[in-house]
Amino acid sequence: MSTIARPSSSVLRPLAGAALLAACLAPASFGQTVRVTNDRGGTRSVAQTIPEFGVLKSFDFDFANGGHKLKGIALRRAGARTAVDLSDNDGNDPYSVAATYHDAFRFAPTEAETVEGRGAGVVTRTLADRRGFVPVLQGFSLAFADGGDHEVTELGVSLQPIREETGRHRLRVVLREHQDRRPFDFLVQIVWVPLGNIDDAQVTIGDRGRGNSAPNRPSNARGAAVLKGFSFRYMHDDGSDDSHYVKRARVDLGAPDRNGAAASFHDGDGDDRRQVSVSYATLR
Repeated sequence: MSTIARPSSSVLRPLAGAALLAACLAPASFGQTVRVTNDRGGTRSVAQTIPEFGVLKSFDFDFANGGHKLKGIALRRAGARTAVDLSDNDGNDPYSVAATYHDAFRFAPTEAETVEGRGAGVVTRTLADRRGFVPVLQGFSLAFADGGDHEVTELGVSLQPIREETGRHRLRVVLREHQDRRPFDFLVQIVWVPLGNIDDAQVTIGDRGRGNSAPNRPSNARGAAVLKGFSFRYMHDDGSDDSHYVKRARVDLGAPDRNGAAASFHDGDGDDRRQVSVSYATLR
């Protein structure tokens, strides 16, 4: 199921304070930053911080007290508010979420779309043909449908070109433990940016290793990079599937004046082998 929204005037409202839930909206030279600290754990809704046509440049989910099995993970617009989640089965572990956005409202006629559903293993959806537009990520939510928590082998959301000359794209979402086809629910929020406002429509970087990752953007990269997709996967040395708890999941595409990017996907000890893949577009 998908819904479409077209540009309209929007106002960012100040956030309401709370004793154990804090969020802020801060200007940056390349966008707006959302920061949420949730000391109670579980899903939380905060006053609107994501621009109506905001597109992701970075995100950082981090359990404050070590690695956990995963029940759900979310960062998305929810009407006039923002929903965040990073939880295991009991939903009482403290965590933080940070994200940086560019506001694509100025790129009229920008459109926004939400795709949601339920699947198992790796799920793909072919998106409608929008010739002359490039899809980028705004928000996402993934949660195991059985309401329980599980170790994770692979976690990801990506917008993959099928035929670039026609603008056809495929949405790929994955939340799995080894080869188990355990059902999960997903919601992905997409912003379609006019091709005339894009320098590079699809660039993919990544690496394999342990701990943090620092894949380089190409040295000739121009403009601000915005996220089209990410994939985190635990693996053995021979490349086969592995599964672990999750402490941190992060992607940062870097400032417009530098080529470095950063990513993290690890459990509490941070020494497990993992593969990271990140795809992005660059804005003019």
